[in-house]
Amino acid sequence: MKFVTNSLIISLFWMPIASSHYFWAEELEEDNVIEVVFSEQAGVPDPVLSHLADRVTEMTIITGNDDAMSIPLENKGDHLIGRVDVDESSSPYLAVGFLDYGPFREMTPPPDLQYTFAVQVSEEESDWTVFFEQLSSSSSLSHFTIVMKSCGPPYTFAVIAGDEKIQKVDVCLFEKGGLKLGCTSGKPDDDTNLVMIDDDEAIITTAAGNTLYALANATIGEPDSRTIMFASTSVTFEGPCTE
Repeated sequence: MKFVTNSLIISLFWMPIASSHYFWAEELEEDNVIEVVFSEQAGVPDPVLSHLADRVTEMTIITGNDDAMSIPLENKGDHLIGRVDVDESSSPYLAVGFLDYGPFREMTPPPDLQYTFAVQVSEEESDWTVFFEQLSSSSSLSHFTIVMKSCGPPYTFAVIAGDEKIQKVDVCLFEKGGLKLGCTSGKPDDDTNLVMIDDDEAIITTAAGNTLYALANATIGEPDSRTIMFASTSVTFEGPCTE
């Protein structure tokens, strides 16, 4: 499989992804419990979710065997909670949700907004190579999705475009609470429609054990009929890579 690899440039001054509300999900300290929020700040509950909660009712769990199962999401007002019924042998897995918001009428002409939000759960650094990096071939992922390596450097992102033909992807990295650590961009491989972005030099001071979020953005369609897609994921940061 051929990948396009771009150098990641960490820049606190370039902001291709503007401040707005996005979906964020993470695994809580209580194993196999997932929290979903819709917020400007990564991972921070916001009551504005109440306007969309009845449209976001489940997530899909994809395991290493490419098995997929749905879990319900429970509305808690400013956040949603999902409980994953898997055991230790099911790790790694990806929990992923999706919302087609519909026309965003604050823009003219109003584009369609789509949100994908994911949580990566793993036990070992090698899970990236044997599972997450291979998700582009998963039959269970049909929407614009991002995954990231849980260690660094190098800091590695894979953006799965699914069936959409995109020209460019912007990616920003955040700590929980909304602190933006940097942004980059990449273009999909012509053969795989997969965007791979690596970096060996950027320095991130986040401590091991903290939650990191990646947010990807791409636009498809003509100017009068655009679809703007956002995809987020979260990992528990493991510190420097050893492999």
